[in-house]
Amino acid sequence: MKFLALITVLFILPAHPGIARNHTYVHEELSKSEQHYKIATRAYRTGDYATALMYLRSLAKQNHKKAQGTLGWMYEAGKGVQRDYIMAFVWYDVAVANGHKKAHRNRNS
Repeated sequence: MKFLALITVLFILPAHPGIARNHTYVHEELSKSEQHYKIATRAYRTGDYATALMYLRSLAKQNHKKAQGTLGWMYEAGKGVQRDYIMAFVWYDVAVANGHKKAHRNRNS
């Protein structure tokens, strides 16, 4: 009898509106940005700089501080773009304004 009651509760609880609500809407938004950042960094590591730039530029426009810092590095190193220290400084500066600590070190070096 206890087993039957437990099974009944397990089937009824997930259908309760207070429990079944979707609590992950904001989390999905954030994880999508992080997924795109991972795609960008994977592309960068494999030498696919065009793909990395596409994702990083899109993320940087959305104030993704790690993407902004990575763009700064790409301009500083000349990876996938023509080496441009001014653009590197600009992207590092934007990343610093958004709280990226490594970009602060890179900007000041």
